[in-house]
Amino acid sequence: MKLLKEFETAIKLVGEVKRVWMTTFNLNIELVETYLLPLILHASHLEKKPRTRMDYEAMQQVLGEKNLDVRVFCDKHFVELSQNKRTALPVHTVVPERLASNESVKFTKDSLFHPKVIYIEGTNGAQLGAGSANLTISGWARNREVFSFVPVDDGGLAASIRSFFEPLLSHVGEAFPQDFPMPSGSSSQAPVFCHSLAGKPFLDQLADEKGESLAVWSPYFPRDLSRFVEALLKERFSWVRLVPDLVQNQYIRTGWHENLKRLCEQQQLGFFLNPLTSGADSDDQCAMTHAKLWKTPSRRAVGSWNFTQPGSNLVKGQDKHCNIEAGLIFHDSKTDLEVYLGQPLEVNESRFASQALLDEESLTVPPTPPFDIQVFFDWSNSTYSVKGIWLGSEKPQPLTLTLPDLAHEMILYWQAENPEGEVRLEGKAEVSEVQALLKQRSYTAMLDKNQYAGLIIELHTGYRRAQEYPGLKELFDAFELSGGNPTEDSAPYRVQDEGEQEEAGESLMATTAEPKSKQDQLSYFRMFSFSQHYAQTLENVKDPQTLDRWVRIRPGCLLELHKKVKARIKAEQPSLFNWFLVQEVNLLVAKASDRNKKLGGEAEGSLAQCLSNLKIRLPSLPKELSDVYQEWLEEEYSRSTSEGTK
Repeated sequence: MKLLKEFETAIKLVGEVKRVWMTTFNLNIELVETYLLPLILHASHLEKKPRTRMDYEAMQQVLGEKNLDVRVFCDKHFVELSQNKRTALPVHTVVPERLASNESVKFTKDSLFHPKVIYIEGTNGAQLGAGSANLTISGWARNREVFSFVPVDDGGLAASIRSFFEPLLSHVGEAFPQDFPMPSGSSSQAPVFCHSLAGKPFLDQLADEKGESLAVWSPYFPRDLSRFVEALLKERFSWVRLVPDLVQNQYIRTGWHENLKRLCEQQQLGFFLNPLTSGADSDDQCAMTHAKLWKTPSRRAVGSWNFTQPGSNLVKGQDKHCNIEAGLIFHDSKTDLEVYLGQPLEVNESRFASQALLDEESLTVPPTPPFDIQVFFDWSNSTYSVKGIWLGSEKPQPLTLTLPDLAHEMILYWQAENPEGEVRLEGKAEVSEVQALLKQRSYTAMLDKNQYAGLIIELHTGYRRAQEYPGLKELFDAFELSGGNPTEDSAPYRVQDEGEQEEAGESLMATTAEPKSKQDQLSYFRMFSFSQHYAQTLENVKDPQTLDRWVRIRPGCLLELHKKVKARIKAEQPSLFNWFLVQEVNLLVAKASDRNKKLGGEAEGSLAQCLSNLKIRLPSLPKELSDVYQEWLEEEYSRSTSEGTK
């Protein structure tokens, strides 16, 4: 994949990566997670590409620990939820009609989010990539595309990048980063990042004066091509030369019209083969030429602009909407237009697609719901939050959400119309035990009798516990064998691929309840030894970040211990061992709380709140113990522990 090599070069040029923002029309999440994410993370430990669930979980942990801002924006119509999303990489869906118009460039319910842009920022600068390739296997491996990366060392270029991504981030409820680099220098010869959300329209930036000639590579054309060409000729161009992708190596994707013949005879329009496919060095391995390239005598543009009215953002007559497009415009007066033209195509009716072929090749846009909602899950407090806006003309109906790990359906009601004329909804729900979300990252929404689905955006993924010990025995063993300092890779991942499960003989999700045979192997000595090692580990913690990891993040943390002990108590009859076990857990929680205070932790902070929820209520003692003995036991345990002896 040539584009993958260019992407890797751009990654290396910026040094240690800080943020990567990518936009695409349609998305293959496997391409991003399997091929792009390892390069972003500099995951040199992977031989070629991630193959197992362990590989993806390892990448996700690095992504969370480094707190990298890596995200994807794509069109809401074309999100395939059947894809196996293996990381918490944010995928934001964009609804163009909710974005502000750019003067005459207006967005409606018929507009598409169509740009293919990659912004990469690191310690050594930034790179901007734009072209025709979507984030799909076809775009990066099968089609013939155009895509260019340029350094962001120009103030005007950086300002254009900001004006593109700022409304997208605002659209999904994110603030534009204050540390976004803005170079001070500016050059009139620097590449121009042209997009639909701000600045002059594409054609105004491509050609300054009327009467210029134009050559265009485009796979798609309007149904009435002659009308569109005539509009361009009237607007600014003297003649137009088109290089189409040929369906079945023969047909142009538009219908025949007699006006096309007239325009060609007047030499105002011409059709040509692609020079990359018609010469001796032609490459027939490509599935299609998906490239979009526009050339005038003084400029060359590569981007997402198809030779259509919505794609070019030309607004004339009854054309009322445009797509959101983007690309790079280069100053190029040295290269003739003819360089981009192959052999001329004979123009006649047989060269153009039939109505049946047009119907087969036409883009079918799936219907979208009359609302736009975003579902977030915050790993720092195990809470879902939902925000939405009503887009339909009919009266809003209650929305019923089904969310992973939430035992009940979440019913949300739309609020009254606000002063801006918007009808919104909001909702929150806390999850007691997170398991399914480790693998299932989508929600379903019911409106009346219609079901919709979408992707969940995961927040604060550094708190996402990917690893866990199978049971208390393994947790005790890890501390005993390591002298109280087990490595984080000593615990298995909570989610594994099916092949790995069969090989290891494990279930899909690591359970917190233990088989009886394992419970019997726990002893008082091992329990007290574990508790002593754990208490010493907490005492040795020197900073709040490390303490936080021991409380609720790393394998064997207090949160994991809390859940395993509660599951054990629930599954067993009252026992003296379990009574002591809970006492020890509560002592460790108290130890961590004391350590948090000494390290300057906030009394009402999230860590303190988490610790307050980890204390376990003492279970009942066995009935065969006399009341006097029980009272003595409780008093003696309380006295001995307060003195620091056991």
